[in-house]
Amino acid sequence: MSQTKIDTTKIFAWMGRKGGIGKTTGATTLASKLALQGFNTLLVDADGQGNASSTVGIEPYDGFASLVLEDVEWSDVLSLVPESFAGPGLRFDILSAAELQSEVEHADYNLVTQAIYERFQELNGIYDVIVVDTSPSITAIHTAFYYTADYILLPTMNEDDSIGSLARSIAYISKASAQASQQPGAPAVAQILGIVPQKISMRFLADRLMYRHLQQFYGAHYNVLPPVMRRAAWRSARTLTQSIWTAEVPGATAARGEFEPVARLVTSLLNPTQINPAQEVVS
Repeated sequence: MSQTKIDTTKIFAWMGRKGGIGKTTGATTLASKLALQGFNTLLVDADGQGNASSTVGIEPYDGFASLVLEDVEWSDVLSLVPESFAGPGLRFDILSAAELQSEVEHADYNLVTQAIYERFQELNGIYDVIVVDTSPSITAIHTAFYYTADYILLPTMNEDDSIGSLARSIAYISKASAQASQQPGAPAVAQILGIVPQKISMRFLADRLMYRHLQQFYGAHYNVLPPVMRRAAWRSARTLTQSIWTAEVPGATAARGEFEPVARLVTSLLNPTQINPAQEVVS
């Protein structure tokens, strides 16, 4: 790859080499918050399970595969996120994925990586921000977003395999970054924006010790964000097919406050002049 990376549109990818650590929750929650703030937002479901799609109330479909394998137009594969999820009148689209995602994963590695990179370059200036929910598997799709995204968010839980997954993800990204720096003209690998501890309960000593470990072990080099607590509000909102920002369920206010540091960090990297003046900025 020798092209220049997107400079106007910012791409944030939620990544992790393990399922169930909160990638989908983080991606859909962040995207809906940004859309509510007035940013023209695209949510990308890059996981063939289609969890991000079903979370926002869309039946998963093979838009991602068609984009990469069939070179279709973006307008043919994008859908509006239902107003019932995040609110009315938003500039909020989704690119879905479903069963044919496995064909993308098993296609020629270099061709898939290049195709994903080039297709997302086409969105420069069309969206203010793109948020990507990735699969837990290391495939061409996954690694393509190392080069396509600008920033990576790494969720983790208080489980041995989750902590191990975090360490492996950081090592893999660091290795890719070192390799890219030695290739003239290659796009830079995305910056690790932050580690997001999720599904934590600070009432428990084990969770407090895990959070302290993250701060001590990674805090000197990476932004370890405040923990997002394990709350029933997250499940309740998903059951209603609503975002945590709009769902009126017990515990929603606390859940919103705990996710706010993530949203503020991302918003600080976006151009405030991009905000759609027709939208009221949510505080």
